[in-house]
Amino acid sequence: MAVIPAVIARLKSMVPALGGRVAGAADLARLMASQTPPQATPAAHVYPGGLMGGRAEPILGQYRQGVERLVSVLITVRSQDQTGARALDQIEALLDAVVEAVAGWAPTDSRGVFVLRRAVPTGASGAAFSYELTFSISDDLRILT
Repeated sequence: MAVIPAVIARLKSMVPALGGRVAGAADLARLMASQTPPQATPAAHVYPGGLMGGRAEPILGQYRQGVERLVSVLITVRSQDQTGARALDQIEALLDAVVEAVAGWAPTDSRGVFVLRRAVPTGASGAAFSYELTFSISDDLRILT
């Protein structure tokens, strides 16, 4: 299941406030290596958040286990005022828009729908604020034994 590209496309089409500035893990890694926030904001980066294992069902000749695929969305906003109040207001509206775009939705080839797991601030650097949202979607792990 290719959920990352599907979430990127969904955010680009459903959250106009991002202005199409939605990228994946490679772009985020480049920014982190340079220790600079995105030049144009608001911006979002979508990346794998891991897997959570569920109930395992060993069946003759096969191993099957339910899993939750985690997908994280990092939102970054630059502040244009000294107090950062405008950036905080903008982040709040973006959080709502991202949650509305992703929660309850599913890519066409998936078994479940996305569920919001958490949303936490990840910090402020200079005049940039960031917030991470994590969603999960149900999937199956199947291995022939």
